Amino acid sequence: MSRKKRTRSDLLKYQQGHKKHFADHAYGDANLGKFINYVMWDGKKTIAENIVYSALEKVAEDLKSNVIDIFYDVLNRIAPVVILKSRRFSGATYQVPTSIRPERGMSLAMKWIVSFARKKSQSGKTMIEGLILEFSLAHKGDPSSGALKKAEEVKKMVEANKAYSHLSDVP
Repeated sequence: MSRKKRTRSDLLKYQQGHKKHFADHAYGDANLGKFINYVMWDGKKTIAENIVYSALEKVAEDLKSNVIDIFYDVLNRIAPVVILKSRRFSGATYQVPTSIRPERGMSLAMKWIVSFARKKSQSGKTMIEGLILEFSLAHKGDPSSGALKKAEEVKKMVEANKAYSHLSDVP
């Protein structure tokens, strides 16, 4: 029995479609679907959808705005453009500012929001309350938002290590 020889086009078809995020059911947005996947625990997607939709709708109701507008406003406030990466140069390790793709910045912002909302939910609040608090604080630009604080911390560290930018691709 002979095996089918894979052509280059077969391999490209496999590589192109291996990372696909599907849009969420309520708003049809791929990034919101990805955010729901970050919130999901033990494969319970309907519970994660209920948590995210309840939190975003509550924040949108309080701020009298659209859910998707609030979601993207918060992500854009938090998402970094430049991060630090360790580079080894002449026997020493430097924290070098490195530009990242916008998708990576959004992904980091989502992870930070979920992690700080989980920390708030472990201190006696539900996950919905933690997300409501994190989204509303970040939307207002309040420095007590954990994710916003993390983003500011990353920006400060990038500014402090700007002297090593010649080792990277950041001008």
